[in-house]
Amino acid sequence: MVAVVASLRRLPRPGSGHMPPRPWWAGATALTLTAVVGGVLSGWRPADQWLVWAQILVVGLALSARRREFRLHAIPLHRVLLWAVFGSVVLEEIVRAGRRLGDWDVLFVSGVLAFVVAVGMVDKLPNRLAAAATRLADRGVLIMNRDARNRTFLLLQPRAGRWAKAGGPAVSVIILLAWMAIFVSALGIEKVFTHLFSVLFFPELIFDCVCGWFAGVCIADMFAAGRSWRSFRQEAIGWRLIPGHPDGAGGFRPIGNFFFFQCLIAGIPAVYLGVWGLLIPLFRAFRDYALWFRPYLVLLAVAIALELLVFILPMWSVHTIMRAEKAKLLSRADGLSIRIDSMHRQLRSGQRPASNSQQVRDSIAGLEEEYERIEQAPTWPIDRSIRRLFNLSNIALILPFFGYVFGGKDIWQEVSKVFAGIR
Repeated sequence: MVAVVASLRRLPRPGSGHMPPRPWWAGATALTLTAVVGGVLSGWRPADQWLVWAQILVVGLALSARRREFRLHAIPLHRVLLWAVFGSVVLEEIVRAGRRLGDWDVLFVSGVLAFVVAVGMVDKLPNRLAAAATRLADRGVLIMNRDARNRTFLLLQPRAGRWAKAGGPAVSVIILLAWMAIFVSALGIEKVFTHLFSVLFFPELIFDCVCGWFAGVCIADMFAAGRSWRSFRQEAIGWRLIPGHPDGAGGFRPIGNFFFFQCLIAGIPAVYLGVWGLLIPLFRAFRDYALWFRPYLVLLAVAIALELLVFILPMWSVHTIMRAEKAKLLSRADGLSIRIDSMHRQLRSGQRPASNSQQVRDSIAGLEEEYERIEQAPTWPIDRSIRRLFNLSNIALILPFFGYVFGGKDIWQEVSKVFAGIR
């Protein structure tokens, strides 16, 4: 893994007076060779594990290709490589178990699919963030001149930097701990530590950790995209909250939609873990995965926490801006209330002719409508429908915890009977 990280650094170009750049494939190759040699020394037969080692190599190459932004014609090379890995996983299951899905390792296949889909969605973040900022500027929510606009849009390019260096190892370590929990449950702690070298070079474990490293880099990109929004606050830019805007978010909905898209990406691991947290104890066909149930609950808690952080932290920074803009509007609303009260007093005193009374009433109605729009102006860049969907989805993800903490396996047996009765 260290070799993979080394291959991802942006090394200086030849002729710059520094060391020449290392080949982009060097890190992935070194990692794979280490896995192969360690696996052979640990007793893992090359004839049985060559495909897993090849998959480790391809995922490492995809990680390097993504960092270097290589493309195969117009398609990012890393996306092609990752779909090739998924294709090899499906082909392996077909060769091993035939075409019956019930005989496949569905837990593993679905996990690889979720990983590949999530990476593809993360690739869309830069364009979506730029599009959201463009819409805010076009509708007058962002107020800035052309020079400031170009400069600020450059600052929007997500740069994970130190986040990526921390995110990759962190997710890999979490996955490693989950695997260690599985080995301890299956073999016992003494046997695991006795054969620790063999355990650490278990090919499937290494493959999952490399994928976890890739996922950690993608999570770092999401954090960077959320933090890059701060560039709008650091530049000399004006803001405008639009009360009564049709988008239901004061004109800020494009950036709210972007943050919700990030939340959907971060929610893919949580959905995967939550679904399997429900399926494993619910159906006998998945009882072979019982050892993964508790580690998956822990991983689910981590995934939900990451989803909340990716969504709420950047949302809060926009919320503070919207709240400050609403505070300015409220002072205007107070001025409107004084004018409305004055006009009402004039009507009651009968100082105006009857012909003008209707005009005054119409003016009062218009001012009261404006006052109400200001009072009801939102301070979050999402509307109620998105908030409701976010709340319901996270409540659903917590269901496996309720089943484990409060009901144990009995509650799932009852749910299984309900599902059987629906047929």
